[in-house]
Amino acid sequence: PSPATPRHPQQLIRGAARAAMRLPSDGGLDAEGNQRMLRLEGSIAELVASKLEVLQRLSRVEAELHRLQLRGTQTLNFESDLEDNPTFSDADSSDSDSVKRRSGCTPCCNADEVGSHEGYAFQENSWDAVICVGHASIGRGPSVILVVIIIMTIAVQLTFCKLVSIGFTENPFDDDTIRALHWWRVDIAHRAREVSENSFASLASRTCGFDKGLANSFSEKEIAQHIFEYGFTMESTGFIMCSLSLVVWFSTMLAEFGKLLSFIAGLVSLPRGRTKFREVNGQLILQRLSFRRLTACACTVIIRASVQMAILWYGTQYLVYTETVQDLLLNAVALKFVLDVAELLYSAFAPLRARMFLASLGPLTIENSSAFSCSSLCAPIFMLLALAILMAVAMFRQVMPALHARQATWEGLCGGNLNFATATDGLGRVHWTQTQPFNEESDIRGTYLHDAVGSIIDGKSSSKAVALYEPSIDRLMHTINDQSVVEAGSVRPCLDADDITNEEHDWKSMGRAILRMVSGNVSINSCADVTPYCMRVDLPGVRSRQWCPDVCGCSSLASGLL
Repeated sequence: PSPATPRHPQQLIRGAARAAMRLPSDGGLDAEGNQRMLRLEGSIAELVASKLEVLQRLSRVEAELHRLQLRGTQTLNFESDLEDNPTFSDADSSDSDSVKRRSGCTPCCNADEVGSHEGYAFQENSWDAVICVGHASIGRGPSVILVVIIIMTIAVQLTFCKLVSIGFTENPFDDDTIRALHWWRVDIAHRAREVSENSFASLASRTCGFDKGLANSFSEKEIAQHIFEYGFTMESTGFIMCSLSLVVWFSTMLAEFGKLLSFIAGLVSLPRGRTKFREVNGQLILQRLSFRRLTACACTVIIRASVQMAILWYGTQYLVYTETVQDLLLNAVALKFVLDVAELLYSAFAPLRARMFLASLGPLTIENSSAFSCSSLCAPIFMLLALAILMAVAMFRQVMPALHARQATWEGLCGGNLNFATATDGLGRVHWTQTQPFNEESDIRGTYLHDAVGSIIDGKSSSKAVALYEPSIDRLMHTINDQSVVEAGSVRPCLDADDITNEEHDWKSMGRAILRMVSGNVSINSCADVTPYCMRVDLPGVRSRQWCPDVCGCSSLASGLL
């Protein structure tokens, strides 16, 4: 119609309906024709209303596009919805086609603009697989298997926490251990019979010197060596390694909790309705989420968070109470392995259909409001603050007490004077004397004991060379081994060994070597050289009087020995 004669929209719709039915504008209709006319008019009215709505939405989108282009953002992409697709939707939908907007990230944070989309990328693990459990495109069988995998993941991780809580979360250097090592030090470590006949070092000195040739007290030596290598100061290797392990461990756990928050935030931001996926550029985008599926995902998130809290607590104790520096790295790797159980079980047992579906899912997008437009900066700051808090709590509550326990254990095991030996006389009185300090780098070769036993090992010992052969094991164990100084003196005449012609070989191969060994004086060549040791009451004095009695005055009452 001309502008001078405007027509009502209802008249336009009726005219369009008559034209569609090929009726004249003023022709009459029967009852059936009137019903058809009314239905056609209703359809045309709906089409007109839909067209007006689409035009209005396009106008708003174009205005938003123009505004964002002026701000230097990326060009908006427009993609039409894929509706009524039974493959990707829980139920058919009768909604009209709509236009969805996907924007890029804004380069700056302004209070009056809409922030960038921050997405959660689905991980191929048993936890994220809950999003597709029960979906029509997965099927019942694969959904049941996914539920079983989720239960297996929970069971494995909780079992690890239980085992760690039983055997690996107790301080190995507690008060009972310190007390037991103290009694070992008092009762055993300084006994005279535990002094080495070769190096003349006490058992305590050999243990704390990490003597590899110890025949007993091996566990005490191992404890001392572990504490020494780990250290008990803040500059020690163990403390630094433990701190680095905790930083990495806490960072890993914070990243896991961050994924949980992004996951649940992305699900909550989705519109409610029947769960529907749409395909965009080869990816499946979650468009709507039903309340039932959201509840199931929320329950899974709560369970996952609880399990991760238990792993965080027991994993921290697992690292703090690790005894050796070498085991710290292995234990840290073991904790990462426990966290990866969800990925391992999923990759091993998830059905192929479920894996392909989850792998094709696009990320969840979370559109920031103006109140949270600077979250790209706030999130890292929050994570750093959480890391600092966790490290402070771990240091003051666990690491430092464990370090002090190591120091107390070391002081009880290897503190104070190590170089003495004690014995108790017939009246119960304690006697003590100084012993030689153990030196691992000292060369014990050339001593009589070493040469004698070494020659027997090599099969080079004759019947009377550097060692005397005994045909009877009973005599060796009871007669020879228990022989006293008086009994040993009765088998030799009161003559110097270097003056006995028929025993000259004994002097050169045994007597001189024994005196050199016990005195530490390798310059002894004859009995005249042992005079400074004759009046001593220690082992060098005893051996000097046994092998050189004449020089030492054993045959004279005026020598001062009596």
